[in-house]
Amino acid sequence: MELLFFYDKYSPESLKSKSAVSKIITQKRKKNIRIRNIEISGMRSVCKKYNVMGIPTLVLLRKQKPVLKLLGQMTEDELNRIIDQYCSPAVRLNQKKAIWFKMNSNLKRSTK
Repeated sequence: MELLFFYDKYSPESLKSKSAVSKIITQKRKKNIRIRNIEISGMRSVCKKYNVMGIPTLVLLRKQKPVLKLLGQMTEDELNRIIDQYCSPAVRLNQKKAIWFKMNSNLKRSTK
């Protein structure tokens, strides 16, 4: 599995999410998840490939294909929960299509 984190170094929202991503990098490497931070300036081809339309954006890849795309600021707890959920064996067997959604205050409250 691979997690791509797209951010802009000038966006406060991106930098807060980048801090959360940085905190979990060492934890998740033990679970065979590769995490890449991608600063969007100068990376238009990668942004286009994964259809990144806003920042911060997280794209979770399985076998180099996107299975989850999240748009918006996330906390360390939210990010850990999402990664753990998508790395479970049941999800690996049943996940067929990519799931795309935007993180917003209503969704954050409803997923806790």
